[in-house]
Amino acid sequence: GDEYFGINPEIEYNGSRYTTFYASFPFSFASSGMKAYYISLVENGKAVYSEVADGKVPASMPVFIQSSATGAVNNKLDIADNSAKMPTDNKLGGVYFHNTSKSHKNLTAYDSETMRVLGITSSGKLGFVKADIDYLPANKAYLNVPAGTPDEVELMSQTEYDAYLAEINRKVEVAV
Repeated sequence: GDEYFGINPEIEYNGSRYTTFYASFPFSFASSGMKAYYISLVENGKAVYSEVADGKVPASMPVFIQSSATGAVNNKLDIADNSAKMPTDNKLGGVYFHNTSKSHKNLTAYDSETMRVLGITSSGKLGFVKADIDYLPANKAYLNVPAGTPDEVELMSQTEYDAYLAEINRKVEVAV
């Protein structure tokens, strides 16, 4: 019957499921309860996320996806072409291949100094964390970070980040 591409969100946090995804084709969501996000800012040990407009992800855009369901059969992507535009401030990178064949080896080495992967931080929050891996998996996104970035980068909306900065500024003013 229907022809869809399914994904399997592997991280559970706060009643939702999450995964990263990177593909050469554009997509939107065929299943309800799904949203795509990208990282627009990495600063002060925080990663600010933005929702992808209208749930339409352009080709070759690394994202992280939130879902209310488990299993690929419940998380379908419609891979029909769309006219979505790539945001210019996306800090995520992506990997297409993880091929270990001798005749066509194609791997992306994980650099713990400049890359973080989606996970749960030690404080129990969703974020991008340092991983213990040699190579990045296929069709996954990762966060590009400058060397010296903390091992764990907590996710925040722009509103949460603005409140976080306001609190820091308030503490500085009180201290002076």
